[in-house]
Amino acid sequence: MLMLALLVCLVFLGCGGGSDGGGGGLSFSIAWEQPAAGAALIGGDAGTGTRSSSFGNTIPGAVGTVRITIAATAADETAGRTCCVAVPRGTQAFADRQLTLAELPAGDTTITISGYPSDYAPADGVVDRCATVPDDAGADCDLRRAQSPSFASEPKTVAVVAGETVHAGDFLIYSLPFVMPIDPLAGTATTGPDVRIELAVVDALGDVDAASVAIELSAGDPLLPYPFVVTAGAACDERGADASSPCSPAGDMGIGGFHFKGSAGGVPAGPAEVRVRATTDQVPPRSVDFSYAITVVPSATSTTLGSGSTTTTLASTTTSTLPASVSTTTMATTETTVIAVPVTTSTTLPLLGCTLAFGLLDAIEISGLTFLVDYTGVAGRFPGDRAAVACRTTAGLAALGAFNDDDATRHLTLGILASTGVTGPIDLVECDFKTPMAPVAGDFPITVLEAVDAALAPVVANVAVTGVDCAGAQLPGR
Repeated sequence: MLMLALLVCLVFLGCGGGSDGGGGGLSFSIAWEQPAAGAALIGGDAGTGTRSSSFGNTIPGAVGTVRITIAATAADETAGRTCCVAVPRGTQAFADRQLTLAELPAGDTTITISGYPSDYAPADGVVDRCATVPDDAGADCDLRRAQSPSFASEPKTVAVVAGETVHAGDFLIYSLPFVMPIDPLAGTATTGPDVRIELAVVDALGDVDAASVAIELSAGDPLLPYPFVVTAGAACDERGADASSPCSPAGDMGIGGFHFKGSAGGVPAGPAEVRVRATTDQVPPRSVDFSYAITVVPSATSTTLGSGSTTTTLASTTTSTLPASVSTTTMATTETTVIAVPVTTSTTLPLLGCTLAFGLLDAIEISGLTFLVDYTGVAGRFPGDRAAVACRTTAGLAALGAFNDDDATRHLTLGILASTGVTGPIDLVECDFKTPMAPVAGDFPITVLEAVDAALAPVVANVAVTGVDCAGAQLPGR
C-alpha cells in the first residue's frame, strides 16, 4: 500500500475554552483505492472478472469533488453537531491537497470522507458548512442535488484534544458502484405521461453485475410505484487503452459499467422518484442503492421560468456497502433534494377508489385460511396501516377476519376463521385499494399460507381475486 497519500491537515482554531486557547489539532492521511499497476485480476483468476487494487495518493478520475463530513459525538452541548465541506477538482485546495478547518470544539469527532463524480458534493441533509481558513478554501455541500458517491471511507471516530495535535491515522477510500443520472438529471423535470429515463451504473474498479441492476420509478402524491420497462444494458468501458465505448461524457473518468434506458406510461404530473440498485462482481461484492427525485410535468407545459414556479422537497437516499473483508459496517446517508420546477400549470390526476374481492375457488369446506397477497407489481396502495388496513369479511359471511398490510414490502396478509366452516366457491374478504390505474386480477399474485378443515386437518385451497370494482373514470395509459 502506498501511504504517501493525499494529506489533509485539519487545524481547529478558535474553539473556545480557557486561556490556553482551547484549540485542538488533527491530521490524517487519505489513500485512494485504484487499479494495481501491472495486475488485471485479483489472485490471477480470470474467471472472477475482479480487478486487482492497491491504495495510493492519486485521486481517481471518477472523483470530481471530495467531501469531508465532521460530526461531533461528545456527550455535551456539541453532540450531534454536523458539518460538511466540498473540495471540487480544479480549486486551489484540491490542487494543494491541503485544507484547514476551523471552529470545531475538542472532544470525540467522527470523520467520513467521500468522493463524487460530479462537480459538487450533495449535502445529505447536513445544512452547516464546516468553516475553513481561509473562508473560501472549500465550497458548500449542495442541498438541491443528489448524487451517489464513487468512493467512500468508513466513518472513523477520533478524539480532538484541546491544545494538542492528534494524528487520526490513515483513511482508506474504497471504490463503490455508483449511478450517473443522464436524462433527466437528478432534481430536474421531464414531460409526461410517458416518462423515459436514461442513466449509467458504473464502477471505477469492479465490474458491475448487469443482472443485479434494478431500476424502479415511483410517482404521484403519495409516491406509488409504476411499471417500468428497462431495455437491455449497453456495456461501456473507459478503463483500458481502447475507450471506444465511454461511460462518461468526456470518457476520462476511468470507469466501466452499463448504460440503461427505460420508460413508464400513464405517469401523473408531480413529484417522482427513481431508485437504482446494483452490485459488483468483487469478492465480497459491493453495492449501491440510490434514489433521486425528478418532477413530471404535462407535455404541453413549458419549463421556462414563470410566475407559477413551485418548490417541492423530497427525500433521496443512498446506501453503499463497503467490502465486508475490511469491515461489516454499512455506510448509509440520507440525501435531501429541493426541486424548484417552474411551471405555468399543475395537474394532479385523481386516484381511483377500487374494491378488491378475494375468494375461495374450490368446492371444499374450510374453517381456517391464511393467504398472502403480493402487490409489488401494481401501482397503488391499500389504505390503512398494518392491522388497520381497510379490509373486511364479505357481508353475510359467518367468519372472523384478521388482516395485516406491510407497506414496506407491499404484501398484504389476510386470514379468516369460521367455526362452523364455509364452503366454496365463495367470496371471503373485500379490501379497498387506491390506484392511479384500474388494476386487473392478475396484478395480485396470491400464496396460500395455511388452510384447514373443521377437524383442523390441512386442505389444499385455491384463492384468487374474484372481483375488481373501481369507481371513477379510467385514467390514460390503461
